[in-house]
Amino acid sequence: MVTGNPKQTIIEWLSNPSESFAKAKRDLGNLAEVGTIHFLKSKTHRQLQLYAVQYESTSKQQWIEICCVEQDASGSWQVKSSLRTKKENRYMVTEEDRKRYLSQPWVKLSGSEGPGCFFLLGYIIDNDFNVTRVRLTTSTGQVEEDEVQDGLVLFLINQPFPLPLEVELYNHSNALLGKQTW
Repeated sequence: MVTGNPKQTIIEWLSNPSESFAKAKRDLGNLAEVGTIHFLKSKTHRQLQLYAVQYESTSKQQWIEICCVEQDASGSWQVKSSLRTKKENRYMVTEEDRKRYLSQPWVKLSGSEGPGCFFLLGYIIDNDFNVTRVRLTTSTGQVEEDEVQDGLVLFLINQPFPLPLEVELYNHSNALLGKQTW
């Protein structure tokens, strides 16, 4: 879908995607019910915008989908990439991770990419530490930060994130609460 409004582009893409993609989504019952679409969080980087969206599908399942849209020279927006997870699965972790991070805050990161669009989504496992901000530092020293909103953080750039990433979690007083590597 291509429109002059990034949110409208995402709404149409989730609820009425192009024919090539629609059949698979329809067959799986994954088309969004338009009235249930809720934009949770966004991030902007140059001509790219990233949105975390929650919705109920036509099969009555709750989803969180991260959509990266790009604006072209004519001002139109187009979905470049997305990442979807069932809402109830967002905090699923391995038993090893659960034991390792039980007594500290951490972030469960997932990533995706499209042409010129690289993003990470993080679900905060707070463990009552009141995490308010997450900082990523790439292996090349690039630093990206985001504030926690609805238990989510988003990171968006137009090139791949050089790995590994050092992840730091902070509270409202800027106290470092925890570190992890991804």
